[in-house]
Amino acid sequence: PEMRPDVKHYNMVLRTCQQSRKKTANAMSVAKDIYRRMRRVGVEPNGETYALLWTCIHYLLPRASPHRRALAQRFYDDALEWNPLLEEKEETLYNLYRRAMNLEMSDEDPLPVTRHDEDSGDEDAIENDKLVQD
Repeated sequence: PEMRPDVKHYNMVLRTCQQSRKKTANAMSVAKDIYRRMRRVGVEPNGETYALLWTCIHYLLPRASPHRRALAQRFYDDALEWNPLLEEKEETLYNLYRRAMNLEMSDEDPLPVTRHDEDSGDEDAIENDKLVQD
């Protein structure tokens, strides 16, 4: 029997990107590619997937990036398909989204750690976005 990756496997790769915390285009690019691949092969993202993606955006894209909000919003729209009551029932995830969008939360607020396609046309711009170096 052929072994096929499931959501846990994809989330492990996303977690590696998120934990790198190195502001490089490569880690964010890998995270986006993994997300697209999992959707393309029919693996359903879960709450951890979205938490990891928003955390990647927070740490890997500069606050001034014009593509940061568009990418966070695209993942949010997808997350609403996963859970239409996201704002009401998934407060931690909603807060991660707001942080990725630069809304209300400060950089000093700790990010919780969880365990558990449609393109906007800006892929090339997002891919090539200049990232702030440490």
